Amino acid sequence: MKEKVRFAPSPTGPLHIGGLKTAIINYLYAKKTNGDFVLRIEDTDQNRKVIGSEEYILQSLKWLNIYEKKDDNFIKQSDRVDVYKKYITYLIDYGYAYYAFDSEEDLGKIKEKNKYFKYNSSSRENKNLVKNSYTLKKKELEELLKTDSYVIRLKTNADENIIVKDLLRGNITFSSNELEDKVLIKKDGMPTYHFANVVDDYTMGITTVIRGEEWVSSLPIHFLIYQAFNWPTPKFIHLPLILSPSGKGKLSKRHAEEGGFSVFPLKSEKMNIKEGLKESGMLPEALINFLSLLGWNAKNDKEIFSLGELEKTFNIEGLQKQGAAFDYKKLLWVNQQHFKQKSVSQIKDVYSEYILRKKGNKESYLDELIIQYGEEKTDKIISLIKERFVTIKNFDDEVEYFIKSPTYENSNKVITKHDENKSICIILLDKISYYLETEKLTSVDIKTFLFELSTLAKENGAKGFLPMQIFRLALVGDLKGIDLIEIILILGQENCKKRIESLYSHIKNY
Repeated sequence: MKEKVRFAPSPTGPLHIGGLKTAIINYLYAKKTNGDFVLRIEDTDQNRKVIGSEEYILQSLKWLNIYEKKDDNFIKQSDRVDVYKKYITYLIDYGYAYYAFDSEEDLGKIKEKNKYFKYNSSSRENKNLVKNSYTLKKKELEELLKTDSYVIRLKTNADENIIVKDLLRGNITFSSNELEDKVLIKKDGMPTYHFANVVDDYTMGITTVIRGEEWVSSLPIHFLIYQAFNWPTPKFIHLPLILSPSGKGKLSKRHAEEGGFSVFPLKSEKMNIKEGLKESGMLPEALINFLSLLGWNAKNDKEIFSLGELEKTFNIEGLQKQGAAFDYKKLLWVNQQHFKQKSVSQIKDVYSEYILRKKGNKESYLDELIIQYGEEKTDKIISLIKERFVTIKNFDDEVEYFIKSPTYENSNKVITKHDENKSICIILLDKISYYLETEKLTSVDIKTFLFELSTLAKENGAKGFLPMQIFRLALVGDLKGIDLIEIILILGQENCKKRIESLYSHIKNY
């Protein structure tokens, strides 16, 4: 049988990173097994539905490149009410479900008196407690069905052991005495999660249910519904939680705020999300890579995977029972590795999309680079700096010194560290200035000159690396940046000479 899996979020708020992980694992399982991956919006609880949630879910999955809505891979439970009505009739007719007329107020009073109260086999036929098909005479029931509101509950039996197999956790045993007769149809006629979930999974042909471990407690109820219909159960896999950075407890929005990161994929005004992972500069393929490895082991030392590699490599045998801590620094590292693998053209596309989203059609640093250096040199610059990107936000910082003459706010630290009277720095700058006036710049010549400068520094009682620092400081304004020789060659003699003279004046006046 062809595998078919589903991601089934509820539109009750923004899609959390834990939901993203579940969607990714479902997608990878479908790809690995040549199966189908579908999206089901579980929106039967209309009171909790948040406007904009469904759109947010679709946009998030599209950004990750794992789903695009089509007629044959998308359903909404609110469109299938007639289907649920058809199936609930069967359960009532054959005694697997029953009508219950208890008000929320009445049930609340019972629970106030007995906090251990369960609406199940031990209480449902006690007419002094509850009001349902078992406690009413036939005529009373018929009258109430005409005039009163009611819910429909699943009938559970006493003293049964319910054993359900989970592919990750093995056989899980539940006692029916610990269960309640769960509501299947609410007073508004809409199905509950439990009933709609099972009916949909069966009628859609879902072969494997992959969801978070928070749904393990729902397994016995779902199993009993399958059993009542005499339907085969799908395979179950309950994924471990994503834990907080400390490894204690489930990852939450509070942990994210404390750690300075987002637990949501996208920015959304409707969802009151100021910045998502996309806007913070994350690549979708890096996020997929990172989340896939939270609770899954590829059985080798490889940590960086493309989406295509994950589709081929993923297997359920590598899934782990234990939750994994969310390590934002590791996510940034994974993001950086994916930037290193991107072509110059791809970097340009990512940056252009980022700038368009941030500034609209205003001129960007990429435009400035092309104006000042042309396409060929711009591509050279990007090829050199891309390995330094942690996120796409680093682009502007890494190219700014190619576009603007630097200031020398950090120069004094370098000067005073090596020479209190500044003389050696002035000697070195004089030497560099003369070199830039008289020599033609080539990679080999620059290397030779830098070696001569190092010797000169040592002869004057300074460290041999001071000339490199002074030269870099003049060109960049700091001690950061790509290979110094590459910077010199890209900036060219005129730009380099102007910047050397600027630092010279700054030091003279210091």
